[in-house]
Amino acid sequence: MLAYAVVLVITQIMMASVESLTATAALALLPVISVFYGLRVTVKALRILDELQRRIHFEATPFNLIGTALLTFTYGFMEKDGLPSMNWVLPFAVGLWGLGQAIAGRKYK
Repeated sequence: MLAYAVVLVITQIMMASVESLTATAALALLPVISVFYGLRVTVKALRILDELQRRIHFEATPFNLIGTALLTFTYGFMEKDGLPSMNWVLPFAVGLWGLGQAIAGRKYK
C-alpha cells in the first residue's frame, strides 16, 4: 500500500505537467502495477494461514466491503465540493480490512 500511495502521488504530480494523452495514460496506469504486486503478495500470504486465521480474514471481508462502500458513496457526494479524486479507495479498503481482522480476531483470543 505504501508503494501504491507513493507511486500515486508521484504520477499525479507528473500528470499535471504532461500534455501528451499517451504519456498521461501511461502515467495513470503506473499505480496499477503496485496493486497487482500487492494482490500477488496477499494471495500468497493467505494461502499459508491456518484455518482460524483464514476464518478471521473471511469475517473481516464484509466489514471491509460495507465500510468501503459507505465511505466511497458518502465521499462521492462530497467530491463535487472540491475534495480530491477517489484514487484513495484501495488504501481505505485495505485499512478497513485490517480493522475488520482486528475486530474478528478479538473473539478468538
